[in-house]
Amino acid sequence: MKKGKSLSELATEIERRSATKQDFVADSRQLKMVPASGNYDEWKGVHLQVDGHGDFSMLPSAHSQLSSHTKIPKKYYDILLKEAPALLSLNVNHWMDEKPKRRMVRTLDGNARAFLSDRYRILDNDEVLESVLPVLSEMNQIEIKSCDVTDRKLYLKCTFPDIRSEVEIRGQKVGDLVEAGFMLTNSEIGQGSVNVQPLMYRLSCLNGMVMADHSLKKYHVGRTMGQGCDAIEFFKDDTLRADDKAFLLKLRDVVKGAADEVTFKALVDRFTNSTYNTIDGDVVQSVEVVQKKFGFNDNEKHSVLKHLIGGGELSQWGIANAVTRASQDVDDYDMASDMERVGGKIIELNPSEWKEIGQAKAA
Repeated sequence: MKKGKSLSELATEIERRSATKQDFVADSRQLKMVPASGNYDEWKGVHLQVDGHGDFSMLPSAHSQLSSHTKIPKKYYDILLKEAPALLSLNVNHWMDEKPKRRMVRTLDGNARAFLSDRYRILDNDEVLESVLPVLSEMNQIEIKSCDVTDRKLYLKCTFPDIRSEVEIRGQKVGDLVEAGFMLTNSEIGQGSVNVQPLMYRLSCLNGMVMADHSLKKYHVGRTMGQGCDAIEFFKDDTLRADDKAFLLKLRDVVKGAADEVTFKALVDRFTNSTYNTIDGDVVQSVEVVQKKFGFNDNEKHSVLKHLIGGGELSQWGIANAVTRASQDVDDYDMASDMERVGGKIIELNPSEWKEIGQAKAA
């Protein structure tokens, strides 16, 4: 599991972002894309103007959302961004004027980081942490294994050292201990709901595996925000704050309940059962199938194969752990966390899906 930031570093950065970020709600006719002047990064070749509030560079997340909003195919959008930013601006501005809609633009440090519906429900990282951290401080046996905040998401990964069990390998006790935990995530830019998911921490190699079962999600969808035709800076009203408070209280209860031993035992049993699903085909081809199914690049595929062979456990359990171990080899914290989720998805495959991997043959 990648280490990320310390808890104090995380809190400091989230506090800084909370004080710096600005949100605007505007009719799309009050928004204009303009080519940037001078040298720029490939994805900063254009700026987004918010009428009356200035120009903002655009982060990849905002580009993706603007491409979707204007229905300009992303591949073509990216070519224009790189090779013809003036033509891209002409296309985007045409569709924002031709089919006007109210949009929310989220900004931070001079960058437009999100281009969202005006019904996007803001539930920000500082609010989530303010709700959860007091609960964690009240819990005696809990460890924060890793935490970070990226351009995409907030991550908090915790375990309960007193809740451990052994995964038996095809009926044999081999000292393969796992520890109960949870991963909390939130995205301020429309790239995922507030989510609490079970996290199983494998002590032998310090891997985290995130399971989709028994999760709590809160999607960022609410009522329409802002009125009129001017571009306005958006601030939460008391009604939205009251609604959010009710959800955050539920979030605290879910975090408290993450140490549920019945759920933990059910997941351990699932792990044990997965050891009986052995790789009976070609190991290299099995990893190729995993690569295609979950979108790994070649470096990630080679890392998974290396850890699968090195671990010597050629089964569904083994390949899931090879993926989570490979997550430590990637530089990007978001990608590492995505690979921890993939490890859980591999355990949750149905028999026909596993057969495609476990019985893959060399061409």
